[in-house]
Amino acid sequence: MTTSKAPPHNRDAEQAILAAMLYDGSHCGLLLQEGLSPEHYYDEGHRRIFAAIATEYQTVGEVDLVLLVESLRESGDLETVGGATYLAELLDMASFILSASPIHYLRILTNYKWRREIAAKSLQLHNEAMTIGPLDDSEEAARELQAYAREINVSPKDTGLISLGSTVQATLQALEDISSGVATPGISTGHPAIDVLLNGGYHKGESIIISGAPKSGKSAFAFNVAFGAACPVDGSVGLKVGMFSMEMSRQMLFLRALANRLMIPYNTLQTGKYTKNEYERIKQMGEAIEEVGFFVDDSGGMTIDDLLSRAQYAAGMHDLDMLVIDYLQLIRKTSPKESREEHLSRCSSEIKSLASELKLPIITIASLNNAGMQAIKEDGKPMPHHMRGSGQIQYDGDVISFLIRRGSEAEWDDPDCHTVRVDHRIEYQRNGGSGTVELNFNKIGLSFEEAGGPTRAAWGE
Repeated sequence: MTTSKAPPHNRDAEQAILAAMLYDGSHCGLLLQEGLSPEHYYDEGHRRIFAAIATEYQTVGEVDLVLLVESLRESGDLETVGGATYLAELLDMASFILSASPIHYLRILTNYKWRREIAAKSLQLHNEAMTIGPLDDSEEAARELQAYAREINVSPKDTGLISLGSTVQATLQALEDISSGVATPGISTGHPAIDVLLNGGYHKGESIIISGAPKSGKSAFAFNVAFGAACPVDGSVGLKVGMFSMEMSRQMLFLRALANRLMIPYNTLQTGKYTKNEYERIKQMGEAIEEVGFFVDDSGGMTIDDLLSRAQYAAGMHDLDMLVIDYLQLIRKTSPKESREEHLSRCSSEIKSLASELKLPIITIASLNNAGMQAIKEDGKPMPHHMRGSGQIQYDGDVISFLIRRGSEAEWDDPDCHTVRVDHRIEYQRNGGSGTVELNFNKIGLSFEEAGGPTRAAWGE
């Protein structure tokens, strides 16, 4: 015989919250401000009592047992909730339970509310999977399942209207830590002049878009920022970084990391034409990289729903500090009915929402359209609307920057010319200004240095 198990709930905590609200109107105001809602209660009678208390408090600014009884009688709910006797019993409980803060009980109810939502959504996922027919569109069904799964992945503690004052102490402490040098304002790009323009680097919750012409160093710049954060050159503890690489494999990125740190040409590493001494340095660097918190997903053909699900899972699994997506235009369309611009706009908006949800910076590589290529040739200043399929993209980015090749094509193609100039142009910044930093691109190490700045020595020398 199968028995039905009641959804997760805590009747004692539900009673404690109601008792606190009946006992002291200030508790009622505090709990409502912190987001207490009917959905926090599993018991239907408790839901109706809460609704009546909240209405009374919002109407007259206090809670009175006699008025509450009358209100429930008029609505026809008094006997349903247990009558006046049960309300009096709840009030009597207050003296026993108020040794703990009502917020403590709110946290308990929030936890159980969240568990009920997970259980309900999981059942919905199960039913959806069981009803997919053999001839149904499996991709469409999979997208629906992924959307449901993402709903489950959103923590309730970060939803709803929350008092601005609740952020004061934490923000002041963060400012003090930055001022004293205990913490940094953002994740450094590895280039002090760029960090100054960015008010300290890339910040939590920001969607950063890096665009440029083909072979302008977009992917190299993003990879160097990400790998530099995960494996600092000064030997300090690195951050945890995730990268969705739809263009290069993990092995190719590993070779780039070696080229960057060892200043050994990429093609030398790829062809194995290195010296015995270089091999020893490669081996040592490889062992160091094994300990680095740099995680790569090089799956091809991902849809935006695939990417969102994997990003949320990876962020939780590895406690990531930053994400890189290389690149936007390689994210596969989910529906043939979508235009290219609609698809890219949706991807951009979803990535922006993901950065806010995960509270970490996300760097996304984007390519230029033909008008942007022409703009570089004419005045060297591409604009946000020059990104391929720009649409919503130009509005979603918190930081939009361009890498612009300088010098002649001959210099870039000359194998004996090891350094060429690239401008890093911050064209738009939601919380700051624009500006350009001149960089030198080292074609051997696929690395960047600020023009006129010190040249970094190769690792191990």
